Amino acid sequence: MLKIIDLGTMPFNETFDIQRDLVKKAYNGDDDFMVFVEHPHIITIGIDGSPSHILAERSTLDEMGVSVQRIDRGGDVTYHGYGQLVGYPIINLRRYKKDLHWYLDTIEDALINTLKHFKINSTKDPEYPGIWVGNNKIAAIGIAVDRWVTYHGFALNVNTDLDYFKLIIPCGIVGRGVTSMMAEKGHKFELDEIKKVFSKNFEHLIALEYKSGGI
Repeated sequence: MLKIIDLGTMPFNETFDIQRDLVKKAYNGDDDFMVFVEHPHIITIGIDGSPSHILAERSTLDEMGVSVQRIDRGGDVTYHGYGQLVGYPIINLRRYKKDLHWYLDTIEDALINTLKHFKINSTKDPEYPGIWVGNNKIAAIGIAVDRWVTYHGFALNVNTDLDYFKLIIPCGIVGRGVTSMMAEKGHKFELDEIKKVFSKNFEHLIALEYKSGGI
């Protein structure tokens, strides 16, 4: 069963502690979890990331209230902040399919279907993970796995202030931009509605691989 946990706005480190606790519960129990959260301004650097992809000086980041942290997800440098929907699926893949490519495809497909619901056409790029509207990334994905239980996840730009992405080279990709749902449609969106639509899409897709009768 997929349980939805909405943390509202919470600093990254506090959320990470909750993720690690839920990883243990998903490994030992019968439930999986979808955690939704908005983070205060933070730049995170994945295990494959380079600090050189942060363009702003430390003093500038301090003045803007943007913290920086290296974390244990895949991927490079990204920004999290207000107006961005971050989702952390805590999924025991032994219940579904022990295949990280399938899992990443599932997240991407759920995001594409969610954006389509809100009349935004988006695509995957075989070279770069994430979801794209033209040459602009609208959602970043970076995951980690512990004993086939997933954590970390995706960040969907909804009402995000895109100027903060000027502080970095997003995901270390040169020559491409970022966008948001608000930038694409010209109005703000209710995050609660997006959470509902994404949860429905994601749960439907993973259910197709659910192994009835246990793992």
